[in-house]
Amino acid sequence: MARLTLLSEEPGWFYRLSRDYGLPHINFTPDSIHLLRAADGRPLVDIRQVADNEAIADAITDKVRG
Repeated sequence: MARLTLLSEEPGWFYRLSRDYGLPHINFTPDSIHLLRAADGRPLVDIRQVADNEAIADAITDKVRG
């Protein structure tokens, strides 16, 4: 869904944002989109439990550290 709404020609929300705010080129591709997973490996649709929140915090910290 993120790929279709952000990076497609229509609606292309990322490109609209870039154009509207005159942003410099940002290399944002489908490879830039990361699927966040719960501690048990299932994809998360929403963060509803403490364990999900902790798993997401760990994943974001690992990504930033990398």
